Amino acid sequence: MKDPYRILEIERGASEEEIKKAYRKMAVKYHPDKPGGDEERFKEIAEAYDQLTNPKHKAKSNPFSGGFDFNTYSDIFEQMMNDRGWSNAFNQRYGNTRGRDVMASINIPIEDAYYGTKRQINIGLKSIEIVIPAGIKSGQKLRVKGHGQRGYDSDTNGDLIVEVRIDDNTNFYIDNAGLHTIVQIDAIDMMLGAESQIKVFDRSYRFTVPAGTQNGQVLRMKGKGWPVFGRPEERGDLYVTTLVKIPADLTEEEIKAMEKIRTHINERRRQAEGASAARPDAEA
Repeated sequence: MKDPYRILEIERGASEEEIKKAYRKMAVKYHPDKPGGDEERFKEIAEAYDQLTNPKHKAKSNPFSGGFDFNTYSDIFEQMMNDRGWSNAFNQRYGNTRGRDVMASINIPIEDAYYGTKRQINIGLKSIEIVIPAGIKSGQKLRVKGHGQRGYDSDTNGDLIVEVRIDDNTNFYIDNAGLHTIVQIDAIDMMLGAESQIKVFDRSYRFTVPAGTQNGQVLRMKGKGWPVFGRPEERGDLYVTTLVKIPADLTEEEIKAMEKIRTHINERRRQAEGASAARPDAEA
């Protein structure tokens, strides 16, 4: 068996502090995780240190067979890693700090985002239930505490962060202003004004189409739109874009009536334009 004093390069009769100092210096120098380190030399140094500080165990404390007591030598490794800037990497690798967050995404239909829902998501071998609150918007992220990478203990586990994506829908879309939809309104109703009705998922709302509403005009319905995230009993505004619907099944009588109206309107406009042209210039 090799002389532990020669391995640690110290004199016989060296004090415990001198032994520890020598071990610390050589462990840093030959640690196998360090560039240029020597695993065999490091084992030898660890065994020598154990012989001199723990005679009962002699050479049983092999750091690579599981018998090495990291608590006994924690100050040595801590100094080594701090000196070399390895502490964060070591902590991430061995779980002595907070685990990393895990990113995931999930797609849901717009109805589920409107009402709120639950989904199962698989992370590794685990199946985790995700609660998706009503009023969530596409791209919004939910944080599920403690379901990321494992940390030193349950309090330092990372989190699961789930990005929710809302599938496209032909009837509705959401932006920062609120919920939008499109309705077709009969041309006569847009001209004369009318009451109409719209269905938002399971809710029906009546609204007024003002006389003279133009094609593409947006009507705002306060409090009838998207649920407020975190306050589902409250709702934002609903924006209704009106598209003119031209009747294609007019009878002969209706066509004649419409022609009379058109003639009347055109004549009124010509008279108005003539009166405007005949009016003296205000600056004359």
